[in-house]
Amino acid sequence: MKIEVDIDDNIYQTWERFFGTGFDIAGLLSSILKDAAVLMVVHPEDFLATFGPEAIAKLPDSVRQAHEREVKKYLPKSEDEQ
Repeated sequence: MKIEVDIDDNIYQTWERFFGTGFDIAGLLSSILKDAAVLMVVHPEDFLATFGPEAIAKLPDSVRQAHEREVKKYLPKSEDEQ
């Protein structure tokens, strides 16, 4: 599977500060996705505790709202929204 990802310059620059220039961004993202998928399958309770609705509700409002805007782009639209 091949996935294309758009990354905001500010995020990329933050990663460069953390990891230094020339880091393997594709490898980093691949590792993060694999780890999340394994966690979801092997330990679904831990996955939901970290990424589920209750965890999201505890985030600061600005972070939660940004997350909800992004996730909404990829969820199927309800009949009311169509």
